[in-house]
Amino acid sequence: MIVNKKFNFLKPFLCKDLIRVGNNFDGGYVVSKSAIKSSKYIISCGIGNQFSFEEDLLKYNCFNFYLYDHTVNAISHLNLILKYLRRFITLRLNYKILINSLLDFYNYLILIKNNRVNFFSKEVCNKSDKNRISLTKILADKEDVTLKIDIEGNEYKILNSIINNRNKLLMLIIEFHYIQKNKQKFLIFFKKLLKDFSIIHIHGNNNSSVNIYGVPDVLEVTVIKNNKNIISKKKIYNFPTKYDSPNNPNLKDINFRFNY
Repeated sequence: MIVNKKFNFLKPFLCKDLIRVGNNFDGGYVVSKSAIKSSKYIISCGIGNQFSFEEDLLKYNCFNFYLYDHTVNAISHLNLILKYLRRFITLRLNYKILINSLLDFYNYLILIKNNRVNFFSKEVCNKSDKNRISLTKILADKEDVTLKIDIEGNEYKILNSIINNRNKLLMLIIEFHYIQKNKQKFLIFFKKLLKDFSIIHIHGNNNSSVNIYGVPDVLEVTVIKNNKNIISKKKIYNFPTKYDSPNNPNLKDINFRFNY
């Protein structure tokens, strides 16, 4: 599938130090190694049960983590385990799924108990109250941030906050959902962001499909603050790349390309 020329701005620049962080399926992201090493903070908005990205980054000892997800806590994990246990007892569930839910809970506890990890069971949006927190408040006292956002469609509510706080960011990893439906917000956001940042990687989430513009309707995008030392003038035209892996291992990854 060829991407509509209106979306040619999505063509990533060749980045000299790309690495994959996290597992080979959902939860792993392609990033700049030097941007990671230069970061003082890793902030993740939305972790769900797939936090291999954050676990993998713990091997770097140069920053602290701030994780936000209102859908995840000990109770949600225990409820899921009990649900799977009942199904297993009544012979409606493979035991491996139950074991995986127990492992997820164990790994979650290990992650949030790490003394470098600050976890908040709050929804990230454009306002703050008892159960919600704004991105502006999260970033208020921080700089040199790698920001990861995967909040299932709610990213459009905080795009203005990202633009207004972009001076605090070194790198942004964001998954966009329903791009066709939100085309104008998507286009306006990148028109503003790409004045100071460059796209270094994109990948289509194969749990969705390509939209009428030839763009995966759920798209992972990595951008970094403009840096001539690691960004080449050459661009990438064909996807997926060697760094990519399908989010859903049971489905073929999404193939798409830009015109030369």
